[in-house]
Amino acid sequence: MAAWVAVLSLVGATPAHAGHALVDLLDTEVLEQVEPNAVVAPDRTLDLLLVEVVRERVAAAALGYGTSVPVVVVGGDPGPSLAAYARLGAGELLQLVLLARSRSAVATLATAVGPGWERARLRMRRAAARLELRGTTVPNEWPGEQRDGGAARDATIGAGRKVFTAPATSVRRAPDARTTLGDVARLAAAVAGDGEMRRRLALDGAPIADGAVIVRATDPLIARMAAPTPPVPARAGAVGGDAQTAIAIGEHDGLALLAVATGPEAARDVWQVLQRGLTRYRRVEVVRTGQSVGGDVEARDGVVAHVTAVAAQSFALTVPSSGAFALRAWLQLPQSDETPLEPNQPMGELVFEQAGRIIAAVPLVAPAPSGPSRWLDTASR
Repeated sequence: MAAWVAVLSLVGATPAHAGHALVDLLDTEVLEQVEPNAVVAPDRTLDLLLVEVVRERVAAAALGYGTSVPVVVVGGDPGPSLAAYARLGAGELLQLVLLARSRSAVATLATAVGPGWERARLRMRRAAARLELRGTTVPNEWPGEQRDGGAARDATIGAGRKVFTAPATSVRRAPDARTTLGDVARLAAAVAGDGEMRRRLALDGAPIADGAVIVRATDPLIARMAAPTPPVPARAGAVGGDAQTAIAIGEHDGLALLAVATGPEAARDVWQVLQRGLTRYRRVEVVRTGQSVGGDVEARDGVVAHVTAVAAQSFALTVPSSGAFALRAWLQLPQSDETPLEPNQPMGELVFEQAGRIIAAVPLVAPAPSGPSRWLDTASR
């Protein structure tokens, strides 16, 4: 039987500072940002932190998407009603959070990942520290208040005991709940940078409870741009945002960008930032898997020898759509004992540097007999 709780809604009078951020999801680089330290409502960030903890627990094999979890039903939940379901899979609950921001699903997942709310908050704080979210705090009141006798409440929820309580009627902001635009962008990029999360966010609907309910994307945690030129939505909820914060991702011609906007026109601005980013930047494949790579290498005795290798993986880079970009590359090879190499045997790296910072190292393997090289160790673009 499902448990019932009342949730404290963390909304209120956070000043609306218009700002935005644009992040390259493939390179995890911030391309643009305005007012990154602007304080915004933390609701969306807390949900994203929970999703990040779910990702961690799944990666550690401590939780599976198929794990059956006792449902905690939140009174007054604006999302799909879960009162009829005693248990749901963790993957189904995650989908409810991603597409509809279900408060019951949030409370249930918080119980599962801890286990228990107190440990869930601790895991979220650790995730915030790992991602260097210095302007974000997780309040002790999250994800809600339950009146079932105090200390045993987490264990009671986890056991599936039904606890009746009235929904929270007074809305106030927890004094220790805060976040910033920059933190929202960094956290959203960590979540959306996961291919499985992007796949789940791309769904317009998802079945739960063996198909008994189809969850629709009524209030997506992170919205997706379906076309390079989307219409401006009429309401913020349609783009993964409330009155002050909106988050959206878009993919086009190899690019994968995430935009965050804050302020009174966040729902409109987030699309404009994303659309502008998709025209300002392009994705360039610098090296492709299997490409021949070669250069002159000076040995310890001063003899210069020409080395040919094959790239074992590809390397691409996001750059401005117009104008040139500089990129240095060189071969980094281990000392050779002149023993003949077998085809596909590892033989070093092709290192890339941009603006004084190493940005990639492509592993190289020994080639089979092949044609002439396409790369030099002094190459630049």
